[in-house]
Amino acid sequence: MAELVMAIVLLGMIVTVTVMVFTRMLASTSKTTNQTVGLVFAQRRLEQATQIGPPETPGGPGWGISDPSEVLAEGVYTPDDRLQTTFWNRLTVQSLDERSVMPDGGRKMGDLYRLRVEVYWWASDPDNPQPIVRQGLGVQKVELETIYYYQRMKD
Repeated sequence: MAELVMAIVLLGMIVTVTVMVFTRMLASTSKTTNQTVGLVFAQRRLEQATQIGPPETPGGPGWGISDPSEVLAEGVYTPDDRLQTTFWNRLTVQSLDERSVMPDGGRKMGDLYRLRVEVYWWASDPDNPQPIVRQGLGVQKVELETIYYYQRMKD
């Protein structure tokens, strides 16, 4: 009789551990899928910004953004086709040049910039989206940045 009780307890422990492992694997797969989609959004946003380039005049629109604090939202169906996840992205641009600006808005040989994109999902407030931390999954965002040199030809 004692052997039967021990076997049932051992079987119960094995089933519990197996269920917990598969639950963790499912959560990890979901986060990995969202990170992949977020990375694709970030890469696309950086490509669009570098194709548009910096503003031609100081203070003018450039990089495809008119307001530096703007946050763009896009919905995508992942990982379940029935549920739509909204991904927010924010592009920030920082000039890395310490040289003085020429009268026409650029520097003598060109300009050096750092472009950074944050993409996040599962935001707590759609009106003011901010990345959140979910228990067991961590921060729900990806960041991607690049250094961009804009060459200016001067006479």
